[in-house]
Amino acid sequence: STVSLKLLILELLIMIDLCLLNLLKKDSGYVAGQYAFINIPRLGLLEWHPFTLSCYPVQNNNRLSMHIKVEGKWTSKLAKWMKQLENQQHLWKNITLNIEGPHGELMLPKPIHKYKHVIFISGGIGITPCESLFNQLVTDLVYNKKLRGAQVNRIEFIFTTRSKDMIKEFANRNAGWKIV
Repeated sequence: STVSLKLLILELLIMIDLCLLNLLKKDSGYVAGQYAFINIPRLGLLEWHPFTLSCYPVQNNNRLSMHIKVEGKWTSKLAKWMKQLENQQHLWKNITLNIEGPHGELMLPKPIHKYKHVIFISGGIGITPCESLFNQLVTDLVYNKKLRGAQVNRIEFIFTTRSKDMIKEFANRNAGWKIV
């Protein structure tokens, strides 16, 4: 179903060509690793673009976050527009964003917590679904202790990118990361 959302945070991470959108959505009903289509009528009335949700449900159930790599015509337009609005938060309440989704689901032969050794491997902006799944798994295992019969005794996250700043952006969001 399609809904219009309120914009909470609009952040342009210029050094790594990333746009960060945080949207308020009550009862979003998504799971880690999913994606949604977004439409910003100001940038293209009929243009819908899919982006992975970079948040995970336990993190904040009323917020959807998307890290969007600037590469291409529409995302370049988005970055330019965000730059214009960056220091004008009073205008954000007038911005219309439409979202359709969430969609997709991780398909494994058994639930992820039933594996003894879990390895996440990602590159560049492909980190968004892996980071979401990683954080959900760690939260469920360590903080919520809600996964009965969990067999995970080792989790590794391998992330490669040409941008040290992108590594810093995601490492700052994950206190347990050790950068080697």
